Amino acid sequence: MPNETGTSSSSQLFRSKWLTVFIVEYAVISIINGFSILTVARNRHLRNRATYLIINLTIADFLVGTVSGPMHIYHTMTFEPGSGFGWKKFIVMIFDNTFTACSLLNLALLSLERLHATLFPFRHCIMLEWVYFKAVVCVWFFALIPASADAALFLIAPQASRYVWASLIIAVLFTVIVSYVIIALNLKRRVPSYSSGAVSSERKLTVTLLVVIFFS
Repeated sequence: MPNETGTSSSSQLFRSKWLTVFIVEYAVISIINGFSILTVARNRHLRNRATYLIINLTIADFLVGTVSGPMHIYHTMTFEPGSGFGWKKFIVMIFDNTFTACSLLNLALLSLERLHATLFPFRHCIMLEWVYFKAVVCVWFFALIPASADAALFLIAPQASRYVWASLIIAVLFTVIVSYVIIALNLKRRVPSYSSGAVSSERKLTVTLLVVIFFS
């Protein structure tokens, strides 16, 4: 009995420490991305084709801090893995997972957008804004798939739920790495031309987005 009490108190202490870390992390995420959203809202010139995907990533990250964070803390403290399916549990975990999945998918989308701009610069320049809007809608739609799968599996087969996030993270990392390797090789081989100013601008944007992806 004393051993069980000691184990229980240690577990509670461990949870409380991680709870503090999570709260600080989610608060920082919310504040940083909140200021970024306000900056974009106040400066109209920042809202253009080149920044649509970054704005979408910022919104997703802001929702990670303000919605997913509290939901994650709530379900961690309340729901036991494998406790059985329930709609209330499922909805809470959907809010926990969707914005995180959307943030990850946005990183892959940013990499693919830069890859397209590098390999097909002319086609990229004439792309209309609705293409970006459709891409954003698709990201949010596809984010629901791993979010729903993880929520259901966590409640029914918790061991299997880990494979959902592992698969998503590996796919995103693979997309980012392959895209930027191809971009780097292509830029190294590119011969300077009369449009070197445009090329330089595209390079700066590509490097900036790589930094954003890295920190995200």
